[in-house]
Amino acid sequence: MKFFIAKMKGDPNNTKPDPVYRLIDFITAVLFIGLLLAALSQIVFRFILQISVPWTEELARVIYVYITFLGLIILEADDNSIKVPFLVDKLPFKQRLAVQVFLNLFGIFFLVCLFIGAVVMFRNAAVMSFGTMTWLPWSALYIPMLIACPLTAFYLIRQLFRFKVRKYEDEDDIVAAEDSSGREGTA
Repeated sequence: MKFFIAKMKGDPNNTKPDPVYRLIDFITAVLFIGLLLAALSQIVFRFILQISVPWTEELARVIYVYITFLGLIILEADDNSIKVPFLVDKLPFKQRLAVQVFLNLFGIFFLVCLFIGAVVMFRNAAVMSFGTMTWLPWSALYIPMLIACPLTAFYLIRQLFRFKVRKYEDEDDIVAAEDSSGREGTA
């Protein structure tokens, strides 16, 4: 949604992200609106019209799962995952790079395990359907994981290749980056 909000505001500094990012961002924005409408319709049906409509709760739950995993792609594409860099930022460049490599490789390992589990569950859940939405198989819950795991792993790998072009506040860090690579460490 960040790309579309910046586009609506006419942000001149907005760089054009890759088409996959824009597509995931657009789908996530549409799903967020769908989640809002599902939750709002549940309130209207239950409290205003006094009609019990149980499918709205299940639909909101399914949409929430999609938003969560598609949002993971957007977070890692922007390198905006939750971090507490207090200690890591105090390390010299090479140690900071080593920590980043370790964390990204650990994240990729986790994503591979999640992907394998999602494939197994997708196959097993294909014969079941939701209680109030019988047209939707349970395996639909695992589709966002099957999409998010490879794309998130791609963005984690891309982060490693772009690590040296980040801006550093400490001049000694820039010098260390230049010394370690033989070229400038910032863009």
